[in-house]
Amino acid sequence: MKKLFSFGKKGKRGKSDEEKLKASRFGVKEVMIPVDKLRIGMRVTRLDRPWEETKFLYQGLDVSRVEEIEYLKEVCHHVYVDAMRLLPNDTRHDTSDVHVHKTSKYPIKRSLEAELPRSRQVYTELRHNFFTVLEDVQRSDSIDIEAVKPLVAACVESIVANPSALFWLTRIKNRDAYTAEHSLRVCILGVSLGRELNVPRHELDVLGLCALLHDVGKMKVPDEVLNKPGRLTPEEMEVMKTHTEHGHALLIAKEGLPDIVPKVALHHHEQVSGQGYPSQLAGDMIPRFARLVSIVDAYDAMTSERCYKDPMPSMDALSILYRCRGTHFDQEMVEAFIRLVGLYPPGGLVELATGEVGIVISNNQSRLKPTIMLRLNAKKEPMPKQIIDLSQEENADLTILRSLPSSAYGLNLLSVMDDLGRDELLREAIGKDRE
Repeated sequence: MKKLFSFGKKGKRGKSDEEKLKASRFGVKEVMIPVDKLRIGMRVTRLDRPWEETKFLYQGLDVSRVEEIEYLKEVCHHVYVDAMRLLPNDTRHDTSDVHVHKTSKYPIKRSLEAELPRSRQVYTELRHNFFTVLEDVQRSDSIDIEAVKPLVAACVESIVANPSALFWLTRIKNRDAYTAEHSLRVCILGVSLGRELNVPRHELDVLGLCALLHDVGKMKVPDEVLNKPGRLTPEEMEVMKTHTEHGHALLIAKEGLPDIVPKVALHHHEQVSGQGYPSQLAGDMIPRFARLVSIVDAYDAMTSERCYKDPMPSMDALSILYRCRGTHFDQEMVEAFIRLVGLYPPGGLVELATGEVGIVISNNQSRLKPTIMLRLNAKKEPMPKQIIDLSQEENADLTILRSLPSSAYGLNLLSVMDDLGRDELLREAIGKDRE
């Protein structure tokens, strides 16, 4: 579905996230229709209420499911649709034979509070073992991944139970260990996206290996290129691009790996337009898991601190992915990833219009009004912990001004996780994390 972002209302300190990404409807002829006349295939351009008051993350909706129509009937009296997409005699608008899926294939099985300790232990063990794998690759052309296979499977189990738990851990980043930790984060985000896309359970373990090992070839790129504190020259960029072929060569020689794993290492920088590398594959010619990994790879790279750049806020990175859907990235997968992450992902930092700063504890139903734990007052000074659910009516006057980089103001997500089990208020807030 082609949609545009919708964000929070304007705050006191300047333009809100919504205004930064507000889309123009230039050239679109709108027609107002009763919501009960809405049909699959129509494009909704406006509602009779603000988009942020609904569950949709975007402004604009290509109607493709009956449940979207049923939801709009609950919250709207009328909608505006693109007149160029009005085909009243088109039988494709008949929804009588469409099967409605009311529940996710992967429902939340455990609360974030219950899952976070287990996921933290699995992440720590996988991190330790994967560092050893990369050190071995750097010293020789051998790669021993047997120790990480069961840990990847354990990560998948945690993500299937509740993806928010390991998602929190992707927010903890060490610039000096970027390559290894980047691969771990891509593994977590990739499996989470696979879960969102309802990838069959038996394929998620394979997807996890694909994502974890996608950049293993970088161990064969000279350090002066890999970690250069500045823009690469055209010659250095060509050297950097060889990491896909190095990774493929390392993995294709490894017995017992599914064939798709080396293919993802080779093709995760292809673009659906055919302008990527190394093979200029286009569209569905790019392996499905390579298309998926390319999205989470780009997102994590943009939101991570490097020796040559500051981290980008999650919202800005999602905006870039959205703009590049259908050219660089698979459109359906990008839109699924945006649904997964939400505008304010768990573990992210946000600043309220009041100037206070907090950490997102969990996403609520709308994904636009999360539960947050305030840690800094308007003067950016430490304050007593306070849990605020922005979706509650008593907090209707509180709005998020902007999302912040993970390193802003020196806030430490690990200290928040250490509060689990000791803070009744926090446990109660996190216990609400459900789909």
